[in-house]
Amino acid sequence: TFEPRQSLPAKMLPHMRPVTTTTAATGLRTTDLRTRLSSVVLNRGRVSQRLSHVARTASPDAPANPTTHFSDGVSEVRLAWFERPCKGFGNVSTVDEIDAALAKTHGKHVALEIYAGWCASCKAAYPALCKIPQDAKLAGSFTFLKANAEDESVFAWVKAHQITGLPHILFFSPQGKLLGSMSSSFKKISAVKAAMHTILDNPAATRFGLDPQGAFVPRD
Repeated sequence: TFEPRQSLPAKMLPHMRPVTTTTAATGLRTTDLRTRLSSVVLNRGRVSQRLSHVARTASPDAPANPTTHFSDGVSEVRLAWFERPCKGFGNVSTVDEIDAALAKTHGKHVALEIYAGWCASCKAAYPALCKIPQDAKLAGSFTFLKANAEDESVFAWVKAHQITGLPHILFFSPQGKLLGSMSSSFKKISAVKAAMHTILDNPAATRFGLDPQGAFVPRD
């Protein structure tokens, strides 16, 4: 005897009431296939709407293939924390891209944030870090970039610059010369902003560092 395929879970179809028919020959009740098809179309429509919403709201820097999570039969697109919109920051993923950015600064200083997806401190600091470009003076004087140390090319660059902890931010002059660097953990975000203002207030300085109190100061 014919056995219809298992119907879709009821929780996927909260607004659909299956239509049933009874065959004259056997008296068996079978689910109307047209109802199943309508249910599948409805479900696909919900997925399409969610994907369209993500496409409209995601950052231009978001990846082409974000992570997909399935919940109750409906696809939900979720971005990794470091792929979420961070207005004002651009992404660089290779040493060549870093070098190109430092070669063409357009007369601005450069702030380069180094992070890693597995870094809990980086994740905690991310929302506050993304607010730094809201400072009008800094936004007009700095180009903000971020690079993932998990990228093989970036990792080699990080090692060459003797960066031993993450998150870490480096500051470069408009000529592409390294001025200094510091931790950019959540507790240091205010200090990061202060350091950037210190750089702008001391245009003749070519090197900066932390004093015994942890303040970012000119070294020459």
